[in-house]
Amino acid sequence: MMKDWRSINSDFTEELKQEWESRGFSYWEVKDWIGFGLGIKEYDFAVWLRGIKEVDTKRILNSGDEKNLRQEYLIKSEKERVG
Repeated sequence: MMKDWRSINSDFTEELKQEWESRGFSYWEVKDWIGFGLGIKEYDFAVWLRGIKEVDTKRILNSGDEKNLRQEYLIKSEKERVG
């Protein structure tokens, strides 16, 4: 059965769905990340959390470290952008 990604967020488009899926996220994983508080365009942040930091939404909630992780990601992203 095809999942309606707009049930996660009414602003989901086919392009956003493809961005998440191309990074290896399932509907249910995206639903968790969006429910956790990520924006629908924060797929790269989710990739970083899952891949580099090796955390999922439950682990972040249990640690209470979400603000520090977001700050670390923003600093890393800015350094890469500036080069």
